Amino acid sequence: MKEKIKLGETEKRAVNWREFTENVLHFSTLAIEALKHGDTQTRREILNALGWNHRIEAKKLFVDLHSWFTVLKEGEQALLPQIKALELDKIVDPERQKEAFASIRPSLCAGRDLNPRSP
Repeated sequence: MKEKIKLGETEKRAVNWREFTENVLHFSTLAIEALKHGDTQTRREILNALGWNHRIEAKKLFVDLHSWFTVLKEGEQALLPQIKALELDKIVDPERQKEAFASIRPSLCAGRDLNPRSP
């Protein structure tokens, strides 16, 4: 019984993580168009969602991005084709989803842990 509960909790976390990742990618895609064509309030909200320390230097806008956007930005070119190839929404079997995700996990988890713990 405990194993079923733990498995259910793990599956729920995986679904929540997938939804979060999809939302971040969706936001990133739509934000470009909204920054180009949106009103002042929309642009301000997007910039606040992206990070802090907004400044203009030599007619260029700079924003210190939140760490999770920095990771996306740095790994975007390498990871997006791999993530698209997964098409997790078309893989119904949870075991196959785990296997597919495990194939790109090393790329996704490379770098410093956002929640470092002592060994």
